[in-house]
Amino acid sequence: MKPLLFPLICTLFLCSCQSGRHHGEKRPTGTVKRKTEIKFKGQKRGYRFFIPENMAEENWPLVVVLHGAFNTAKGIEKQSGFNKLAEEKGFCAAYPNGIGVFGLLQHWNAGHCCGKALSDNIDDVAYLNAVLDDLLAHYPIDPNRIYFVGYSNGGMMVYRYAAECTARLAGAAVVSGAINSDGSGWCLPEPTRPLPVMIIHGTADRAIPIDGGPSPDKPDGNRFAPLVDAVEFWESRNGTNAPVRVEILSGWGHSWPGTYFDSPDFEAAEAIWDFFNSISP
Repeated sequence: MKPLLFPLICTLFLCSCQSGRHHGEKRPTGTVKRKTEIKFKGQKRGYRFFIPENMAEENWPLVVVLHGAFNTAKGIEKQSGFNKLAEEKGFCAAYPNGIGVFGLLQHWNAGHCCGKALSDNIDDVAYLNAVLDDLLAHYPIDPNRIYFVGYSNGGMMVYRYAAECTARLAGAAVVSGAINSDGSGWCLPEPTRPLPVMIIHGTADRAIPIDGGPSPDKPDGNRFAPLVDAVEFWESRNGTNAPVRVEILSGWGHSWPGTYFDSPDFEAAEAIWDFFNSISP
């Protein structure tokens, strides 16, 4: 073999391996499980990734959905309705997992809440960055169309990630989450640029009251900041450069708005995707 030919063959072989599939091979569809290099109790932290059929060859929009406390990636994947919408609209969806016990009771360190993730100062920002890095390395994700969505404690985590890693996102949406807690001693970092944000909250939410304070069911628990604090934070940082959209759901409590929880009049996944699509770069 000629000396110059051998390096060329090696280069082509490596490129083929890095692409994640061989020429002409059909890309997997549906939900796949992936691992990051971030570890918790000696185990690599994983996530779920949904790939619709008939995706384009490149420039995939990505929606990353964070579950609430004591739920799981699998749970919010089932409850949120994003997979069905992804099939219809042509985007992919990732579902990371917070830390927990035996794959259950997962939750996030949002800076001011919650549980063991907070008390042990788990670096969930680094984990979420690892999820994005893994996806960008193995799939044709459009880096300019990455969106984060979070529910409850996952929504709190989205506020934190959006502030700390603003440059990685094209938009964010929070459902039934608080931006901070009174007396936590923690402050949300300053975003590095304006970011489109959508906020959804129910007026009958007893876990994270829309007007702030502790849950009526846990009067000694976190004193959550009111919804207005989150709106004012993002509006003051965005100015006229990026929208902040607020949806107040009359009579709705603390669950994901959609048909899974008997909300036929408002599908949060559809409203969020419409918002993201309207601000696409």
